[in-house]
Amino acid sequence: MKFFLAVFSPISVAEDASRVTSPKVLGYETQARVSGLEHGIGFVLFMEDGRLDLLEGFAWGPESTAGLNLTALELEVYKQPRQRVS
Repeated sequence: MKFFLAVFSPISVAEDASRVTSPKVLGYETQARVSGLEHGIGFVLFMEDGRLDLLEGFAWGPESTAGLNLTALELEVYKQPRQRVS
């Protein structure tokens, strides 16, 4: 059995912070290289009522992430331009 990384971190935003108009999901281009994962990790931000609400991190490939120490993980974050499908 393989285990895959899928981490959800709630985000707290001050009640008096201005709300913004945006898509509900942001960040499909944000990725990170991680030692031990051939395909790396992707990140997505979720919005709720005009404020950041949740950060999701996930493994792109089939490698097991069971042995990763998430509190000490070193990431090389980069932005991958979206590829258009024709």
